[in-house]
Amino acid sequence: GYKLALLAIIAVLLSTLGTIETQILQFSRTLFAQARDGVLHNIFASIHYKWKTPYKAILTIWIRHQNKNLLSL
Repeated sequence: GYKLALLAIIAVLLSTLGTIETQILQFSRTLFAQARDGVLHNIFASIHYKWKTPYKAILTIWIRHQNKNLLSL
């Protein structure tokens, strides 16, 4: 009954979060690699000084994803 429904909801939410995280990682690394190779603007090739991640590419993908979510409401 109720417990199984709650478990199903939690499973779907965790699966969705995992999918979103995978998309952000995959596409941000693609932006980074293309910028590093000169295909895209070099702003996406910026690496964070402390965490050594392509933070501008990650922020770009995150912002685009959030805009997509807002437009779907």
